[in-house]
Amino acid sequence: AKESVAMFSASGEQQGVINPAIKKEEAKVVDMLNADEIKGKAVMCRCWRSGTFPACDGSHVAHNKETGDNVGPLIINAPAKESVAMFSASGEQQGVINPAIKKEEAKVVDMLNADEIKGKAVMCRCWRSGTFPACDGSHVAHNKETGDNVGPLIINAPAKESVAM
Repeated sequence: AKESVAMFSASGEQQGVINPAIKKEEAKVVDMLNADEIKGKAVMCRCWRSGTFPACDGSHVAHNKETGDNVGPLIINAPAKESVAMFSASGEQQGVINPAIKKEEAKVVDMLNADEIKGKAVMCRCWRSGTFPACDGSHVAHNKETGDNVGPLIINAPAKESVAM
């Protein structure tokens, strides 16, 4: 059997854990977002430091500056008929979250148009997916190895409007 060793930083934060404090009482944190409810665009957290989680509050900026990481939010554009709504604030950060994805970029931001979602979109927030920005379930192994509880963001497709005949 493979042994898992938990490492801790000088501040006491468990190393390898992506999520330092959000919903730790839950076995896995999965958030649902209905595309029909998006106004303009939804800016969703993937650094796990946002004070307005699952919405992004910009905490990744300080995290990236302090750690040299390059994580950024997932931005979902609303179905083409809505107005813009944004989120902002600040939060705490420690340790690199993104081990290898697009490290040559200053910040990794992915855009998803709600009108293009078929059924649902399952988006990675653990930064380990081989199909990033889509989730491939890599968070399961990460959670088992580290004791973390990160999970994907699931976005339901907008309801299709029916045409009266």
